[in-house]
Amino acid sequence: MSNIVFYSDVNCPNCFVIEERLVALGLADRVEWRGVEHAPELPIPLEIFIGEIGDALARELREVTATAPDVPLTRQLGKPNSGPALNLVAAAVTRDRGAANALRLDLQRRLWRGGEDISDPELLAGVAQQYGLAEAVGDPAGPLVKADWQREWTELGFTAVPLLLDTERRTFLLGLGRPDEISALVG
Repeated sequence: MSNIVFYSDVNCPNCFVIEERLVALGLADRVEWRGVEHAPELPIPLEIFIGEIGDALARELREVTATAPDVPLTRQLGKPNSGPALNLVAAAVTRDRGAANALRLDLQRRLWRGGEDISDPELLAGVAQQYGLAEAVGDPAGPLVKADWQREWTELGFTAVPLLLDTERRTFLLGLGRPDEISALVG
């Protein structure tokens, strides 16, 4: 188990940037990912954001893209509820951590590069099947593991993601970290 814990939500663009930077830096295998749901009120299925909410999402994506041009993002019309995807990944981690990590990154790329609704049960089942994790779909262990991760994150006193935490040195990086900051903490 790694001493670097990455608290992240699959529907958060900043979390996706950190995820992709960890991969690009060759550091993804040095962190233990834990999913937290930072916006549980989002609807299932994904709804198109209009008006002020739509403008806020467009502004958020422009800011992320300007800060992280190394990670391409597709403009989104809404944000899906991440609960179903997080439950699936949490259940998958109990079976095969490597396959679960690949599944999670695939889901994030489907959302942030393909614009797919990762709250869609059929999409989740199909992607899980691709990684040999079909049995993780609907597994009651998923919500329990996710609840443990959520509780840990809440008890730390943070209310935002992404959060990279070094549990040994008691140092952390909160928010959209630059590649050099990520390397310094994880490397």
